[in-house]
Amino acid sequence: MQPKENDGFIFRFDRTYTGQVRQYDSIRVWQISENSLEPSREIPEHRQCCHEISYVISGKGAFYGGDSCRMLQSGDIQLISKGTPHKIVPDGQSNLRFCNIGFELDADCGGELNPVRMLFDSIQDLYLHDRGELRMAMTMLIGELYAGEKGSALMIECYLKQI
Repeated sequence: MQPKENDGFIFRFDRTYTGQVRQYDSIRVWQISENSLEPSREIPEHRQCCHEISYVISGKGAFYGGDSCRMLQSGDIQLISKGTPHKIVPDGQSNLRFCNIGFELDADCGGELNPVRMLFDSIQDLYLHDRGELRMAMTMLIGELYAGEKGSALMIECYLKQI
C-alpha cells in the first residue's frame, strides 16, 4: 500500500503557489510552509525550483544540500540555492518541526535586497544558527498567512524583507 501524501505529518501548513507565484515587491514567493514530521517521515530528495530558507523550530534532523549533510536542531537555518538537490530526514528519535520559504528575487531587486540575491547566487547551500531574530519574523509571517486578514499582503512583504 502506498503511503498517503500526509502520512507521517503531525501537522502541515503549506502555501504553495505553483503556477501562481506571489509577488511581494521584488520577491517572488513559491512556497511558505510549517511542518511537523514524525521520525519515520522524510521530505524526499528534490531539486529546488527556487531559493529556500529552512528554519528548525524543534527536534533534530539531517538537512541535505547538494553534496553536504548537516544535522540541524532548534534555531538552525539552512539556505539552499535554486537548482540544488536536497532532502530532510528527522533524526529517528524525535519529531522534527520546521518552517521554510521558497522564493526568488528579481534581478533588479535594488540596493536593500541585492546582497541577499548575490549570496544565493554564490552558494549551493549554507548553514547558520539564529541569534533569535529569525524565528520571530518567521512566526509572524506564518501568522499573517493563517489570519489572511485585510492588510496581510503588506505585512507579508515586510516580514519577507526582514527575513
